[in-house]
Amino acid sequence: GTLGIDAPYVLVDESVPIVGANVARDGTKGMRVVRAAQPVRLAYVTSGIYDDGWSGERFTYRRFGCDGGTLAVRLAQDPNLVSVPQRVTAASERTRGTAVVASEETVLEVPLHTDDGLCDVSFSVTPSAVPGGGDPRRLGVRVNGFRYRP
Repeated sequence: GTLGIDAPYVLVDESVPIVGANVARDGTKGMRVVRAAQPVRLAYVTSGIYDDGWSGERFTYRRFGCDGGTLAVRLAQDPNLVSVPQRVTAASERTRGTAVVASEETVLEVPLHTDDGLCDVSFSVTPSAVPGGGDPRRLGVRVNGFRYRP
């Protein structure tokens, strides 16, 4: 996750997981100033999650500089898209977790295991659906955020 940026402070969108301490925030604009750890780097990356927060049928999370711990992911369903509860399964090294997501937000906690400083989790969502109305994506659940505890 090193970004090749040589700066003590960075201005980023709130969704960018820069390692460091927040020193200022503009909630209206969704921006923050971070006193960045050096070298400037990301705490984690994801794939399979769209910019609007929807996941596909599968999505992943990779944390850098990880020695284990717990990942809590906040998940929500849109009953207009899928009218039955959805099953979200998380798989990481030696660990498996499942949550049933209905219309209310659900938190799925996954123990993390390190592999040379990396912690990887793969998620699968069933059932999924295509919303239609010009949106051809096959969507799973809303991913409302990640919280990591060492």
